[in-house]
Amino acid sequence: MTNKTLSEKFQSTMGQPVEIEGRNVYPIYILELEKEKQVTVKWVSTQSRLKQGIQIKIDKGVIEVNGEKLSNIVLWEDTSPDVVQLRCIPKKNTKLKVWNVWEVNGVTQAWVGNAGMDISESDHQIRLRCSDGSDDVNFQNVVVELVAD
Repeated sequence: MTNKTLSEKFQSTMGQPVEIEGRNVYPIYILELEKEKQVTVKWVSTQSRLKQGIQIKIDKGVIEVNGEKLSNIVLWEDTSPDVVQLRCIPKKNTKLKVWNVWEVNGVTQAWVGNAGMDISESDHQIRLRCSDGSDDVNFQNVVVELVAD
């Protein structure tokens, strides 16, 4: 039998983390929001032949960035500033969701192939080491830090 891709493993666990080389790997990062929170997004590195990005979505509320209020944004490594300040304003207890995306021939891709994230948290800092779905698992495709104050 052939090895399953991360997306196939996530499908079989209904989106729950899977173990890869002794570490839990996730399809998505979820931050519970009970009140307004500042989130700083910092690009650490990208090492992929493809254009990399992260998608950020708030379920009930808005994300204020550069004076605009949105519920869903995509930050691309080639057009985003190195550091982005987000003001997350929930309507009530909700979730802020973050996952990796990439572009192939002008089309945004996510959730397929070997897409997944190795997530580490300390204090208010979250490091997302993302593997896009294009090739073998590689958690150095894009590394992003989130600081939630």
